Amino acid sequence: MTPARLVSELAAAIKKACALVKLPLESEEAVAVEVFTQYLPEDLFETTRYLPFALVELLSIKDDFKEGSRAEVGLTLGIYAPDADAWFDAFHLMQVIRQEVLTWRVVAKRFRLLGIQWELPETQPRPFFYATGQLTFDIFQAEEMIKWHTPTG
Repeated sequence: MTPARLVSELAAAIKKACALVKLPLESEEAVAVEVFTQYLPEDLFETTRYLPFALVELLSIKDDFKEGSRAEVGLTLGIYAPDADAWFDAFHLMQVIRQEVLTWRVVAKRFRLLGIQWELPETQPRPFFYATGQLTFDIFQAEEMIKWHTPTG
């Protein structure tokens, strides 16, 4: 399934890009960014052991006969940071992913990035901070097949 492959390949690329990024937990130890696809674990907000995180999820697919097929992929980035300048860590994580995606622009040799929109919501549930992104990809559209029938079958 094409959109599922886009999500899994994008998540793998994001995990690789964030491999050197270490951000704090409540215990103040620095940990690597966890990357999830489509859903967050149910216990994510019961414990902070999964923070920081990046969630990659398929939001929508649009087929247009003139413009082709597009997939919208959402990114949600979450971090824990106890100080007032914590938004900077969320921004840093966003920038690491942004720079990586803009550098290669094609995922799995078949999905071309058409645009990204990033947001850092003004209201943040401190000490947790979030950033969101919406990525638009060009995906393959199935070719129309016309089967001609003769009157006799």
